[in-house]
Amino acid sequence: MKWKIEEQIHTGEKQGWVPHAFGDTAVFRYGQGLYAWDLNLNKKLWHKDLLDDARHGNKQSAACAGYYITFSDITPREKRRRPGSVFAVDPISGETVWSASVDAHCRGFEEGITASDNAIFYHGEYGNTKKWNLIKLDPQTGEQFWKKPGLPANQLIWQDGHLFFGGNQHLFIMNDEGEIVKEVDRVGGVMGWRLWLGADHTILARWQNFDNDQWHYNLIDTRTLEVLGEIETPIGQVPFIGGRERGCFAAIDNKRIILFDVLNGRQICEQFTEEAIVPLRAVSTPYGYAVLYNDDETNHAHIAFLDEMTGEITENIELDGRATELFWLGGHLVVVYFWLLYLLTPEE
Repeated sequence: MKWKIEEQIHTGEKQGWVPHAFGDTAVFRYGQGLYAWDLNLNKKLWHKDLLDDARHGNKQSAACAGYYITFSDITPREKRRRPGSVFAVDPISGETVWSASVDAHCRGFEEGITASDNAIFYHGEYGNTKKWNLIKLDPQTGEQFWKKPGLPANQLIWQDGHLFFGGNQHLFIMNDEGEIVKEVDRVGGVMGWRLWLGADHTILARWQNFDNDQWHYNLIDTRTLEVLGEIETPIGQVPFIGGRERGCFAAIDNKRIILFDVLNGRQICEQFTEEAIVPLRAVSTPYGYAVLYNDDETNHAHIAFLDEMTGEITENIELDGRATELFWLGGHLVVVYFWLLYLLTPEE
């Protein structure tokens, strides 16, 4: 595999989070604003501020009906007594198509918003009532279909006709009408559920058992809700990413990359255990996992490609400087260096 590395471009913005690609256009959320990037021409298309009160970034977002869907958070507690706002933004023009006031607020560190093909689901706590609300919106107009009682859970993922909620001691699963169809309880010595999407209609669900200091991972079929595989490991508080292969996941833990095959209950391998190498991000691509890491000795960034089934490093690309973020969007690897962005395009 050969890669065409585009020239670095100064974005004029800080690094982006939770991007979505709409053809050759990618929209990034950063702190209090949005910007769009043309992945074909490698240039910025537009920028806008959402004018919310949040001091932090990492707002969650969704793509639905061809729009970029996000929300405006309100951090100070005294201001949470007013409704929050959800926005639908045209990814090409940057125009706000609609905005809707909702009786819910999400801090944005977890997934508080998700979408099916024809509906938006927003979940959060409302300051006036101190209760959790689950709200379903029309993606074309922002009209509220319904508002129902929510759950004590911050994380929300949609897949195959089901809403998955990660709570403290419970994994809740709802249908698209807000009705609970399954609840998995773990009581006593348990640290909350965390969820990641996997390949081929699966989700990875994690909980911790304090009694034996182990983390438990279940691979769940998102159509039948059947548990397909399990693995128990001391590795827990790390970012996971699902691969293209069913049951395969990568995790960054203590300056190393660990590959798991949860379907067959095994750890595949560990990579990058050298002291000078600092892995930052792992993403799934059609060419295996792409891992962004910085080399403290050379002060350069690298992107290494790992085979999902064996963990073998199949390619390693050295970049200038030290990178911070990596995304696979619209057939490109997008590398972010704080205020800089450049693209890597595969050339077979």
